[in-house]
Amino acid sequence: MPKSSVRFRHARSLFGAAALASLLSGCAAIDQLRLIGQQPPLSPVDNPTTKPGYRPVQMPMPTPQPASYNPNSLSGATARARSSTTSGRTRSATS
Repeated sequence: MPKSSVRFRHARSLFGAAALASLLSGCAAIDQLRLIGQQPPLSPVDNPTTKPGYRPVQMPMPTPQPASYNPNSLSGATARARSSTTSGRTRSATS
């Protein structure tokens, strides 16, 4: 079989696959082109809480852990230092 014949078959199958993919993805594009210059159609807003049988979503939450403060912790010291400098700046700016 000559090389050109194999290349032609390969190119034809590749072109066919590309054409098929573009046709399948173009279904929504035709609708979008039809709506150029118009407001997009919007669906009405509905409140699901007014529907019968509505149940709120309940997610499992972890048990709350009590906050523990370590006076020797550096993270607490830097947080206290930041809050004191911030409050000091606000006082001096207002006075």
